[in-house]
Amino acid sequence: MKPALILTGLVALPLIASAALPPQYQRQRELVSIIESGEVSDALDGRPIDAIETDGSDTYIVSAGDCKLIVEIVGTGKRMPDGWVGPRQYDLKVGEADCTDPNVDKDK
Repeated sequence: MKPALILTGLVALPLIASAALPPQYQRQRELVSIIESGEVSDALDGRPIDAIETDGSDTYIVSAGDCKLIVEIVGTGKRMPDGWVGPRQYDLKVGEADCTDPNVDKDK
């Protein structure tokens, strides 16, 4: 029994070493990056963020007043040193804000 347990542990060790953050913590890390991003703030002309939505992929829609902004999570391709685990390394790709003026009548 003991040799089987040791063998199982040795087989599972590489799987543990390649682990990333659990999805809820990775998502939290991405949301904080978006909220704290100066590039996002600049794109929204300093408007406060009202909501951030995602479809489950690496794309977020940031809403601020009458503006919407697409922010993509782009992996850097950097890997942790051998034997180390940690969060996914990424950059933000910030699009241009699409702002609508509520005072403009769309029917005219």
